Amino acid sequence: MSLVQQFVSERSVLVTGFTGFLGKLLVTKILTSCPDVHTVYVLMRKGTYPSVQDRLAHVVDSKVSTVH
Repeated sequence: MSLVQQFVSERSVLVTGFTGFLGKLLVTKILTSCPDVHTVYVLMRKGTYPSVQDRLAHVVDSKVSTVH
C-alpha cells in the first residue's frame, strides 16, 4: 500500500477545484486507487452559467485522459 493510500484510508477527503483538469484527475485517482477512502467531498463554486448541476453532470460524463 502506498503512502497516499495509507493516508486516505478510512478518511474523508475534500477536493477543491473539482471541475478543472487536475481536480478531475485527483478524484478519479482517489476513487480508483484508494478503495478504503471513507468519503470524497468536492467543492464547486457557483457560476452564472451553466448551473452547478449542469457543470457536475458535464464533469461526471467527461473522460479523464492521462499521459503515461
